[in-house]
Amino acid sequence: LSPTLFFRRYPSLTAFISFLTIFLFFAAMSAKFYSYDNLAAVLAWTAELGVVAVGVSFLMISGEFDLSVGSTFALSACLITQLHGAQVVGPEAETGGLSIFRLSGLGLGLLESTIIALIVGAAIGLANGLITVKAQLPSFIVTLGSMMFLRGVVYFITGGFVWPVVIYNTTDQMMLDFLSGATIWYYILAAIF
Repeated sequence: LSPTLFFRRYPSLTAFISFLTIFLFFAAMSAKFYSYDNLAAVLAWTAELGVVAVGVSFLMISGEFDLSVGSTFALSACLITQLHGAQVVGPEAETGGLSIFRLSGLGLGLLESTIIALIVGAAIGLANGLITVKAQLPSFIVTLGSMMFLRGVVYFITGGFVWPVVIYNTTDQMMLDFLSGATIWYYILAAIF
């Protein structure tokens, strides 16, 4: 069996060998690459992308794809901050190099805000799917349009600035600490699918 036929027969092995090559390259470039802190940070950062990739993989398998997933993700984060109404460090009201102002949010808890943001994200996906299926438009066109629209909404809400949220409520902080171990959620979702 020639190497070309072997890798065509086992494409997942090709992906694994590519991953292993990249991993070993970076390990050779830095002695700190194998450290627990670095590997934990890499897994934590890839967990968010991995959860999104699991959903997008279903679309790819069916021959469709969603360009608006990043904008939907950003809108969900904006909704959480707007609904929660937590203290936010932002670009306005400069005071000694640190600007803090209160959002005009509804003051909902972090759990309620997160659930609402998830529902809105699911509704956006449902709307994209219904428009694609009922109007028989290509998913590329539908999701390109919703990506641009949602990106505009996010820019309108944020003014183009990143707003890190500062949470003072201990219940919300406990929930955030639990969810910040997002790597475990990625492994659970990967195991299910």
